[in-house]
Amino acid sequence: MKTEWTVPADATGLKGVQGPGSAATDSGADNNSMRAGSHGFGTDVIYGRRNVSTNLLYAVETGVVSTVT
Repeated sequence: MKTEWTVPADATGLKGVQGPGSAATDSGADNNSMRAGSHGFGTDVIYGRRNVSTNLLYAVETGVVSTVT
């Protein structure tokens, strides 16, 4: 899964991300690599998928967008 934020041109701030790492493919989810960090709003974030079709992906992204106008 890939996320991409679009914010106003004068926006400042960061987005916090947390979810399975881009190479995560474990069906049991007990040994997945994890991605956690802060990035600029324009940064594409790629999350890994579970390799079992009945399992769902869970990722969280948060941010505070500040603008001048």
